[in-house]
Amino acid sequence: MSQSAPQRTTAWNGLQMMREVNAVYLETLKSLYPANRLGPLGDSRRTIAGPVIRA
Repeated sequence: MSQSAPQRTTAWNGLQMMREVNAVYLETLKSLYPANRLGPLGDSRRTIAGPVIRA
């Protein structure tokens, strides 16, 4: 049984989903991006999983 709080488990699952989106979906689109849309190392764009800031 997990000892983690539900919020921590949700956050971990969200990070795993973002990693999968980056690796499986966005990376496969790399060949469609123009050169000026690639990163300095020629990598494709990435999704960002950061904290939610509420006003």
